[in-house]
Amino acid sequence: MPKTTFFQAKSQYFPQISRFFSERRWKLASIPFFWLGFGLCLLIVIAAAFTTTSDFIYEAARAAVKKEVLPDLATISGYDYWKKIAEERPDYRDGQMQAALFAKRLGRTGDALRFLDRTLVIDPRYELAKELKAQLLR
Repeated sequence: MPKTTFFQAKSQYFPQISRFFSERRWKLASIPFFWLGFGLCLLIVIAAAFTTTSDFIYEAARAAVKKEVLPDLATISGYDYWKKIAEERPDYRDGQMQAALFAKRLGRTGDALRFLDRTLVIDPRYELAKELKAQLLR
């Protein structure tokens, strides 16, 4: 049996990648639509990878900005609520303390210190207020 006949028979029943690319007469490569489709698929995969990565980066940056710069609505409304309670009931120690904590979360150090001073006037032995005031004055 000639070598070419054996090779044709073997490659017909047991196709191997190395033989597929080493044969000179493989028919798939001669079709221009194959290469066009292959290139298009490759382009879609690359575009999907870049799109997914850019969406991930955008969402991560958005979350960082939201955490660092913009306080959430619950913190703002909580501050407004406890500020109102602290002004209505100046003798309510826990109301003053909650207003101070929300002011600290919003970055309003002056308001937080004012509420903490009121808290310490009501209860001078309140350890949490002392610790928070020392932390804010650092």
